[in-house]
Amino acid sequence: MAIAGGVMAQDTVPATPVQPAQPAVPAAELTPAQPAAPAAGDKRQATREEADSLMKSMVGMLGEINTALGKVTDKATADAAAVTLKGIKAKMEDMQKSTENMAPPSQADMTALQQQYLPEILKVSAELEQTTQKLKENKFYGSEELETVLTDNMK
Repeated sequence: MAIAGGVMAQDTVPATPVQPAQPAVPAAELTPAQPAAPAAGDKRQATREEADSLMKSMVGMLGEINTALGKVTDKATADAAAVTLKGIKAKMEDMQKSTENMAPPSQADMTALQQQYLPEILKVSAELEQTTQKLKENKFYGSEELETVLTDNMK
């Protein structure tokens, strides 16, 4: 039985019947429930905190890519950027593996996260597009390794 402000819920019911505006809330929704154990093969829903952490990591990795590519001025720095990008790609793959048994968070949480992170993601993505275009125009400064890493990631 729910207690609100020290008054039991049953004590707040009027003596005369009133047409309810909405159906009563089931008792199960009034108390926190233990999450049901997922059936074999089922994915558990990611929490808002987990999804937020993943979004922060993704934005951070996009920033790392931009930083690495922004330093490219010749073949040596292009080759070094390729090594850095391979490391970031490995981190992204590890992050993806860690989410394989998770379903996306609730629609409300996804909407809130998109509103929070979308402006930053669009900004970083636009910067990445410009930097990549510059690298293409400069033929990746002769670095086949950088061209391969960037081309493979775009497939």
